[in-house]
Amino acid sequence: MNRKVLVMVVGLLMITGAVLAQGNVVVPYILKAPAPITVDGVLDEWSFAFPVDFNTGIHRNWMRSVVSGWAAQDDEDCSGTLYQMYDDDNFYFAAKVMDDEPGHFSDASWASDAIEFYMCNWDVGKDKVIPTETSLGWVDDATTGDYGFQLSFAFDVSLDSIAINAWYGPPAVLVGAQVVYQITDDGYILEGLIPLASLTSVATGNTFAFTEGTRIPFAWSLYDIDESENSAEFSGYAYGKDGYPQHLGPSPGWTVCDVLGPARGEVWETEAQFDFVSPYIKKAADPITVDGVLDEWNFCFPVDFNQDVMTGAMRPVVAGWVSEDDADCSGTLYQMYDADNFYFAAEVMDDEPGHFSDASWASDAIEYYLCNWDIGDAIVPTETSLGWIDDAATGDYGFQLSFAFDISLDSIAINAWYGPPTVLAGAQVVYQVTDDGYILEGTIPLASITSTATGNIFAFTEGMRIPFAWSLYDIDEDENSTNFKGYAYGKDGFPQHLGPSPGWQYCDVKGLDFVDYITSTGVEKTGTQLPRSFDMVNAPNPFNPATDIHFNLAKSGNVNLKVYDTSGRLMTTVLNGVNYSAGSHFVPVNLSSLSSGCYIAVLEQGQQRITHKMLLMK
Repeated sequence: MNRKVLVMVVGLLMITGAVLAQGNVVVPYILKAPAPITVDGVLDEWSFAFPVDFNTGIHRNWMRSVVSGWAAQDDEDCSGTLYQMYDDDNFYFAAKVMDDEPGHFSDASWASDAIEFYMCNWDVGKDKVIPTETSLGWVDDATTGDYGFQLSFAFDVSLDSIAINAWYGPPAVLVGAQVVYQITDDGYILEGLIPLASLTSVATGNTFAFTEGTRIPFAWSLYDIDESENSAEFSGYAYGKDGYPQHLGPSPGWTVCDVLGPARGEVWETEAQFDFVSPYIKKAADPITVDGVLDEWNFCFPVDFNQDVMTGAMRPVVAGWVSEDDADCSGTLYQMYDADNFYFAAEVMDDEPGHFSDASWASDAIEYYLCNWDIGDAIVPTETSLGWIDDAATGDYGFQLSFAFDISLDSIAINAWYGPPTVLAGAQVVYQVTDDGYILEGTIPLASITSTATGNIFAFTEGMRIPFAWSLYDIDEDENSTNFKGYAYGKDGFPQHLGPSPGWQYCDVKGLDFVDYITSTGVEKTGTQLPRSFDMVNAPNPFNPATDIHFNLAKSGNVNLKVYDTSGRLMTTVLNGVNYSAGSHFVPVNLSSLSSGCYIAVLEQGQQRITHKMLLMK
């Protein structure tokens, strides 16, 4: 028998206060492809790659690049998911983007509907969540072998081609590149590869390689221009701190990416060897405020459900249960924990949210299924049999929760289909119905999740790998529960709701990883948010024809600042022996008299000298 509680929500107060100073940071990963990816614009090989998720529900000011105005206004305007994999020969990428007007409609080539990948080849170490040991600026170091590159993939105005731009990196970076795309009803899908042999350091001749077990500097962006001729209206998202523009190189505003190894041999219905996604649950830095606003979920693992990457192998029980399209049902589920609570949240696209069926179980719902034992290095709980567990001898047990609207949309039913009888005591959930679906957020006290057989309280222990599964369901105004549809992270033919089995997933339990977010609206002209060391950047970059050169001095003294072309000829002297105090400064530079191309800014103070590349694009 299931136990159910209705949580009444008659209104939701939207909290608009300051962003929390600290919060969890996701640590994304890049998987090794089990076989070469077929670049055909069909994303059926990307089901289990890490989803780098961009949407307005969870992205806040500090995830906007450079200035707060660059954030897209709504999901229909610009949102999406980026994916990446690698093998010994290639870097693979893919994207599924919602964009109401895909295309390049701007006065500047860099301001276009585009996705961007930025990555470097050195290991920052497992204790880092941002590359704090680097300075702002692109790297190609002959001594250390450290280098990086930036690639963007952008439509032209006619929508009949995609430009691959290597803004920084080896000159051969585009040799052998492939990319294909399709325009969809609500945006676009693209897929491509870059041969690793093309990613060769100019300074050392080393070819880029992904080494299993390393953690490398990595960043992603998603941009939109929306038919405007004015590049000042360029908008988008970036995984990084507000005020640290990704395109200027690795910095404390970047994030990192764990390089994971090859597939571990699960055979899917396609008979291909393919890996599971490696999901995890993070510990919350502070108790989550259950208010239906997802500003505390920005960097949690996104369990992503969408039509293009969810193949038949991820459908529960029967193939007919899969949703027909993303507008019908798609979304992202999140989870966190602390010493006292299990937290959950979801942002779902659903054209008709609500429960309209002849059976209470067949409703618009999200579901979490989890158990308390450690499965070690396994990728499915193969040691268990189908059925729910509450074992007095071992202490192993689990539970299943679903969160579903009723037909009136004025309450949510929390259903504890399996699990301890007290599982709903103290449960909280709030939600809001949006223009294209719903958002919900809630918590279950761990003290409520107590084993009937042993009296043990459920606990998340860092370092464990526990059986875990997720589902997202939809009924779409149909009175017939046989038309119930949805997605599940599991093998076709293994229904999640019957308990842990070889069709389940797992979830790694992570501890605290957090960064101090910058919550101001952007980089001030004083440059006070830049690192206080001897370094230099310019913004914007690329530029036409004016840019500001920002520099930081560790001590006061006379400064020289000059601009050269790539052959070493002096183009202009910006500063000649000008005295500056220690700290952050900027100077405007106008290169209207020069032709388009790459120029080198050289900053000197005493025996210190630093160079920086700038791109003039007229």
